[in-house]
Parts: sequence; structure tokens; C-alpha cells
Amino acid sequence: MINLRLKLQPFAEGCTAVGAVDEALFAATMGGAISLRRDNMGHLSIGAKADFALLNAPTYIHLAYRPGVPLISTTWKDGNVIFTKGDLA
Repeated sequence: MINLRLKLQPFAEGCTAVGAVDEALFAATMGGAISLRRDNMGHLSIGAKADFALLNAPTYIHLAYRPGVPLISTTWKDGNVIFTKGDLA
């Protein structure tokens, strides 16, 4: 299992929002799964539900600095690609 509550110190230099972004990401993934008592979601591992998005950014911290900017490049649902940037319906 990959712990999604990462501390990326090289990217955190001089950044005060890193803790808030870490906490928000954890709450939206593993924290939600824990609250729902679901062990098959909230993390990336074999047997887990594969719903996730790939960001077009150097780090997830950009979510806090780029509100409203479309950072998602690819989205998977149930292990299948359902969206790729440029495929707007």
C-alpha cells in the first residue's frame, strides 16, 4: 500500500501550505476510506478500487496554487481510462 500522506520536503522549502494540502489529500482519499470502513479504496495497491487521476503538474501541491486550472491529464475509473486531456465531451 502506498501511504498518500506524503511529506515532500524538497518541494516544501518556503511553502507554508504543504501541510494543508497533505491533510486535504489524505482526507479525500485514505481518510474517507477509513471513515467508511473500506479497505479497498483510498490507496493504490493490488485489489484496491482503481479510481484515480493523473495530474499534469510537478507535484500535488500545485492543487493548492492553481485553483480553477485544469491540472488533470488522465482519469481512471475501475482501472479503465475514462478521460484524457483533450477528450472533452
